Amino acid sequence: SGDAAMAAETPSDALRCAHGTIFYYISRLLAEGGPEKQRQVEEMVATCAASKDTQFLHSLFEFLLKGGHDDLLLRIDSRDLESWLRGRDDVYRLWRFYSCHGGDAVAGDVMRERGTGARSSLPLSDRIECLARAADSYSAALRGGAAAVGGPSPSSRPAFFGAGRG
Repeated sequence: SGDAAMAAETPSDALRCAHGTIFYYISRLLAEGGPEKQRQVEEMVATCAASKDTQFLHSLFEFLLKGGHDDLLLRIDSRDLESWLRGRDDVYRLWRFYSCHGGDAVAGDVMRERGTGARSSLPLSDRIECLARAADSYSAALRGGAAAVGGPSPSSRPAFFGAGRG
């Protein structure tokens, strides 16, 4: 009976369903492609990123990450995303996040720490790569631009300012 099925649903089931509905429409727009669909995706993601619901934001971040939409994910200008990336110990995406948002000096710090960390078991070649990225980031910070470190430049890939950093 329908009542038994309804009674088995929990608030977390309802949240997953609501999140899934939003993510379904974002996926559909991404699959359809084209400049108008891209604009709609960016508006939807910016609106979602402005949410104060941490659980929803983490679901959004995970959805974008698992879907291979790093560029879209990392353009979200959000302390929640920054914290989420730190919590995942996702150093390379965290470096790209800072680079994308003009935080080249902090991006350099992230890579320098990764390359010189005493507890790091990285092979020497990976450490050298981290230190080279750190040097590039510091150089970009001195020049005042993110494009030199391989991150999208703010003019070609605008951040989602609606999300805020507060």
